[in-house]
Amino acid sequence: MRESRLRDAGVSPERCGSLVREMRQSQPRDAAVSAQRCRGLTYKMRKGEGDRLLFLRFPLPFLGIPGYSGAMKQYKALLSTCLLLLCGKSGAQNLGVEAEAWAYQYAALGRAAPFSWQDLACVSLYASGVNLDSPAGAQSAETLFRAVNQFLSLTDIPADSALRGEYLLSYLYKTILRSYSERQTKIETALRTGDYNCVSSAVLYSIFAHAAGLDVRAAITQDHAFVTLNVGTAENPKLIDIETTNKYGFNPGSNKEFHDSFGRTGFVYTAPGNYTARASISSFELVSLILTNRMADLDTRIFETLPLAANRAILLSQRDNPVNSPLFVDPQADFYERLLYVAQIHGAAGKLDQMLPWVQHALLLAQQMRGEAATDTQWEERVYMALDTLLSVLLNNQQIAQARQTLLNNREAVNRSHYAALDAKVLDAERWLVERDLIGQLNAVRTQSDAEAALKALNEAAPFFEERRITELRNMLLVNEAYLVMQEKGLREAIAFAESALAHYGRNQILEQNLQAYRSNRVAELHNRFADLWNSGNRSAASAFIQEALREFPTNRQLQQDKLISDQYR
Repeated sequence: MRESRLRDAGVSPERCGSLVREMRQSQPRDAAVSAQRCRGLTYKMRKGEGDRLLFLRFPLPFLGIPGYSGAMKQYKALLSTCLLLLCGKSGAQNLGVEAEAWAYQYAALGRAAPFSWQDLACVSLYASGVNLDSPAGAQSAETLFRAVNQFLSLTDIPADSALRGEYLLSYLYKTILRSYSERQTKIETALRTGDYNCVSSAVLYSIFAHAAGLDVRAAITQDHAFVTLNVGTAENPKLIDIETTNKYGFNPGSNKEFHDSFGRTGFVYTAPGNYTARASISSFELVSLILTNRMADLDTRIFETLPLAANRAILLSQRDNPVNSPLFVDPQADFYERLLYVAQIHGAAGKLDQMLPWVQHALLLAQQMRGEAATDTQWEERVYMALDTLLSVLLNNQQIAQARQTLLNNREAVNRSHYAALDAKVLDAERWLVERDLIGQLNAVRTQSDAEAALKALNEAAPFFEERRITELRNMLLVNEAYLVMQEKGLREAIAFAESALAHYGRNQILEQNLQAYRSNRVAELHNRFADLWNSGNRSAASAFIQEALREFPTNRQLQQDKLISDQYR
């Protein structure tokens, strides 16, 4: 831009010089050099440090399709956003999910420090799936840089920020943007074909706007994205909306031509005053929507979305002022929930060994994020959810001791009420295990000594169970033990055992019934022995025997009758 043109437009000499210096500083020396800079951008993790690994929630709304988010409500029981984990490299390789080098490279640009339009251009191409290290990727970068530099070389760009912003929108529609396509979210494709949607057109506009020295951010609604231009100051901003899906979209609230034509995209313009229906986001958060849309395009192919979610979570992991709005899917929470969803897929298929590492990483992710956002109760809930899922995997796999140790190891990671709920869950499993072993031991009783060992184990396990269940198991064992005593030592010992058990432990209906049978059988046994002695002519032995029998059952009528017979023949 020439100073003479600015002066002709009524701009003061001081302002002319400032604008010229600003434009020159933002313009690269050579497009090829900038492209080379993009091609050479790589990132290496320092040796000895772990890779950052990400996991996710699913599905994401596709920005650019009216009503698409409503259609996705059927998935709301699934997971919602993305999480950052610092873990060992082996863990990343085992799960097969790693963020790409470019996401680490550009993550720092989420801080307050200024970034160049070239950085924004490169990261938008990477997010679109372009590998800038490849010849085709380098060509795409060079095409984009050349297009920006051609715009910057124009001599009639207005000096006024508002006029410059409107001029840029018109320029893009004359040179690049040709046809609205609701799912065309990639920058490289927009450059090559002219097809665009709200995200790709807004990102392209932002790249050019940053190069032209304009102060732009972005805004989102439920299923739409657009650009905002600040024509005021940082302290006293004055924002103008720019609907980049429409060539008349500059300051749409006051543009009649915009309202006449905007309906063709299916969106409803959301005015700045409606703050509940829109949210302001940074240029890099806007670029991340390319990844969001690519994930939504993959629909239910959850495994294919993982690398995209990882890139998005890493790219937005170092923001100074992250957007806090339900309209913007949080990248870290998204990845965490996608991780749990993948775990659930393995669990539903019965592949608990494959489910376990995903859940373990989800727990580590949630714990790290809770540490970084200590006041965020949502992350507290996510720690609980991950730990609950991890314990469920271990318990379903009957690794109950490991589940107890895992809970103890993570005691400080959850609040008191969450710990109590998880402790009850593990305790239920421990009860089940003890009961299973007890019943197995009870069923394996073959001798009185077996029964005594089982009774000891049952008494030791009593604190784990309700009294009703302990009584039920003990009664069953006592009935079995009395039977074994009868087999090994006879009816007299069985009767003594049953009477002692009833006196010690209380009512036992089955044992009581058996005791009556034992007594009846014992009386029959005594009577038959007396009869054998009497019939064999051994009257004195029979008489002595019946007297001894009556000491055992003094009121039994059968035995009393036997004694009368004995007394008659003395």
